[in-house]
Formats: sequence, structure tokens, C-alpha cells
Amino acid sequence: MMMFVVYSKSYQMSIPISCYNWLIQRQSIVFSIILCMALITARVLYTSSILYLFLVWNLILAGIPYLLSEKLKTKTSLKLSTVSLLVLLILFLPNAPYITTDLFHLRGNFGDSIWYDTLLILSFAWSGLLLFFHSLNNINAFMRQWLPHGKRVLLLVAIILLCAYGIYIGRYLRFNSWDVVSNPFSLLSQMLDHVMNPFSHPRTWGMTLLYGAFLGFSYLSFSRPKEMD
Repeated sequence: MMMFVVYSKSYQMSIPISCYNWLIQRQSIVFSIILCMALITARVLYTSSILYLFLVWNLILAGIPYLLSEKLKTKTSLKLSTVSLLVLLILFLPNAPYITTDLFHLRGNFGDSIWYDTLLILSFAWSGLLLFFHSLNNINAFMRQWLPHGKRVLLLVAIILLCAYGIYIGRYLRFNSWDVVSNPFSLLSQMLDHVMNPFSHPRTWGMTLLYGAFLGFSYLSFSRPKEMD
């Protein structure tokens, strides 16, 4: 009985310690999210307006692919469940950098709050980018088990371009990750039209390449060399 009590207490103590270690390892994400929550709370309290509260939901969506990538990183085999997890992760991944396009909502705002609102949205956008970069690092760590460096770089470039395309169809065509299930035929039809008639959609591919370059070079600036090896 005494051994059980001691083991139980030590196990209970290990839980907060492991949580603490987990948070410390991800302190850049944690501090960035804390700043976001502080800024949005202050704005709601000061203005009595929930105008930008949608940013919280967007940040939650941005966190989904990161959590999936944390799970993926622990996998050591290419089972169907693992491949399904990777596909689901890629489907949700555009939600992370998508928040950068929320600067769009500053359009027409020429009041005294514009600088605060700019800082607010930039804080959420930066948090989304952090989640995106860490997700890519986790994908790279997972694929390191099977692919050499060159092929992993090509895979990451492809994923970044897919995310850039996802950002475009999310912002301009108003599709989202859920449409893969709820509205698949309309989504697939639009995507096929973009692929089959690329010269009819210069803005689509222009924005995709532009955003892809932005995300790619930003990721290179963020990642340490050993994370890319």
C-alpha cells in the first residue's frame, strides 16, 4: 500500500513537470499566444466591441495542424493511420499562415485605433506563422526517417505551395478546410479549373507563387540549419 501511495504521488507530480517542460520547449509559441490574448482582451474591454474576436477562432484553427504535427513526429512507421494523419495535417495547415491575410480587415479603418488594431492582427499573424513553421519542422523530422535531404526539401516546397494555394482559395473564394467534406464537388471543380486552365486564372497562380515565396523565405529565415538537415 505504501509503495502504491508513493508511486501515485510521484506520478501526479510528474504530470505538471512534463507539462512545464512541454511549455518551455515551445515558449516562443506560448508567449506569442499570451500576447495575442492580452491584446484582444484589452481591446474588447476598452471598446466593448467584439469586432476582432474572430481572430481567436482563426488562431485555434491554426493550432490544429501544429497539434497534428506533434503527433505525427512521434510516428515511426508508414501505416495507413500515419498517412491519414499526414493528409489531415496538410489539409489544415493553410489555416496557420492564413491569419496574415486578416490584415485585409484594416481596410477603411482610419480611426484612432488603427495602430492598435494593426499590432493586434500582426500579433495573431505572427503566432500563426510560428505554428506554421514549427509544423513544417515536425513534418521534416518525421520524413527524415525515410527521405534524404533533397527529397525532403522538395516535399516541403510542395507543401508550402499547397498552403499558399489554400490561402488564396480561402481568402478569395471563401473555401475552408471543412469543405473537403461538406462541399467536395464544388471545391474539386474549382481546383480542376485552376489546373486545367492556368492562363485563365493569372491572379490565382500569381498570388500562390507570391505567397509561396513569402512563406518559403520566411521559413528559411526561421529554421536553424540542423532542423533542415
